[in-house]
Amino acid sequence: MRQVKDEQRFLDLGFTKVDPEKDPLTYFEKKLIPEEVIKEHDLGVDEIPTLFLGTNGINTGFGVFTGSCIVWLNVATPDEAVEFANKISEFEPI
Repeated sequence: MRQVKDEQRFLDLGFTKVDPEKDPLTYFEKKLIPEEVIKEHDLGVDEIPTLFLGTNGINTGFGVFTGSCIVWLNVATPDEAVEFANKISEFEPI
């Protein structure tokens, strides 16, 4: 069973805990666009820009899933990850 230090801090920052049965490689995630935009554009799960804590077997830590790639962040805490993500001004399809 996976353990994350200070789970409450993640929840306080707006992350949701990911069910390990659905995605064993992602521990917490936070959508980076508003729910109304997701609905307005009928975005699927794999199209939603998301900040996450997880692993891919090679990299482990915080990353941003953009829909077409993962950007791994050089941060150590959920606060730093959210601060970084808040500096992203827009996600634009190419």
